[in-house]
Amino acid sequence: MELPFRLLTGDVLDQLRTLPSASVHCCVTSPPYWGLRDYGVDGQIGLEPTPDAWCVKLVDVFREVRRVLRPDGTLWLNAGDAYAQGGRGGIGDASTLDGSRNNQDESRKALMAGAAGRRPPPGLKHKDLIGQPWMLAFALRADGWYLRSDIIWSKPNPMPESVLDRPTKSHEYLFLMAKSERYFYDHDAIREPYRLESVLRRQYGDGPGGVSVRRGSHKPNARKGQETQNSSAATYSNNPSGRNRRSVWEITTASFDDAHFATFPEKLVEPCIMAGTSEAGCCCNCGAPLARVIERGEQDKELVRSAGANADGTYHGKAKKNYAAGKAQDASAVKARILRGMVKKTTTGWAPTCGEIIACQECLGTGEVPKASAVPLSEFEFSSCLACLGRGQWHVGCSDIPTVPCTVLDPFSGSGTTGAVALRLGRRYVGIEINPGYQERIARPRLEAIAGQGQLAFYAGGGEP
Repeated sequence: MELPFRLLTGDVLDQLRTLPSASVHCCVTSPPYWGLRDYGVDGQIGLEPTPDAWCVKLVDVFREVRRVLRPDGTLWLNAGDAYAQGGRGGIGDASTLDGSRNNQDESRKALMAGAAGRRPPPGLKHKDLIGQPWMLAFALRADGWYLRSDIIWSKPNPMPESVLDRPTKSHEYLFLMAKSERYFYDHDAIREPYRLESVLRRQYGDGPGGVSVRRGSHKPNARKGQETQNSSAATYSNNPSGRNRRSVWEITTASFDDAHFATFPEKLVEPCIMAGTSEAGCCCNCGAPLARVIERGEQDKELVRSAGANADGTYHGKAKKNYAAGKAQDASAVKARILRGMVKKTTTGWAPTCGEIIACQECLGTGEVPKASAVPLSEFEFSSCLACLGRGQWHVGCSDIPTVPCTVLDPFSGSGTTGAVALRLGRRYVGIEINPGYQERIARPRLEAIAGQGQLAFYAGGGEP
């Protein structure tokens, strides 16, 4: 019985080259940071003599990742930073799977203890922040990736530091990158709850005629603790999905009771996979993800009023500056246009994004879709009728679109955290790891336990990686 994941062991570039082009929907990964630790395998990334050399190696890796990504695919890259020290600093002994440490291989020990490691890398001074995340992000952008967002992973429980001349480091970066200018991104899947003060401001007003609501305040005579309760989707009934996800994610670091030192928390991986792949799966013919069919309703008057509109949902603000003279957009006109677009939206279904003309029998019978350009239904196990979708309708036979799960890749699989989240969310997973011990001793049993008896299939279009 086929399992919904594949684990490939060996050098990351060698293993990536075995995967078909455009066969992966989303990549979520955290590559080894430069100069942090020795994972106990020759050829590993992170022990290069300089951060620049580390960066060059990763650019090569992610160029190959870009090849295996679909044109609408995304890369979610977690990266942390370090400080230049007199000596490499921060690199510990090689790990072993029983939780103890052993001595490094002589070649790796030479890298860490050699002359180049006795002083800060060229261009850096002792105690300089290296800037590894942005070095890598800019290098990948120069290599062709679209750098779309820098997300701050804020850690409420950071690693304690014995430093007195700078703040304690309590964040890392998560970069959203895309292969193409237009890509799949399900923003509705990762909306977040509105802040309670925003909900109360809408309910009780803010300003003349209403109760002013600010941070730490709450409705008069409210029960104690109401100001800190969670603003759930039910509380904000007009927009049950919440607000668009912000770029600061507060996520507690998670411990992992095994021999891998650098596991990122599952809560950090979840929104990446949820936004980067379709929960409805992908076309079993070409692998294109299904997208939400959104029904636009009436204007959300409460929402637009809270954003500055009049009581009837209109906005007639007048700009005080002469934007036309500066050949710039009128800020008031822009705001009015945004407010007009604030309408209630509902997901009513899922539609294929591949653009293939696959017609239902009803449309074929009426001649709405030319038979010459339609794919006979006998060649497929489903019918997704673009003629029906164009009219905003779903015929009998078009509403149920059998799909196969989207595929998630982690080229630095480690203990398999990305895979664990992917399987729990109903996706397929491909993981690459250079250390066979991590792969077989930790990741495989972990993923097999989650997969259970489930059986999923890679889509036919890209072949089975």
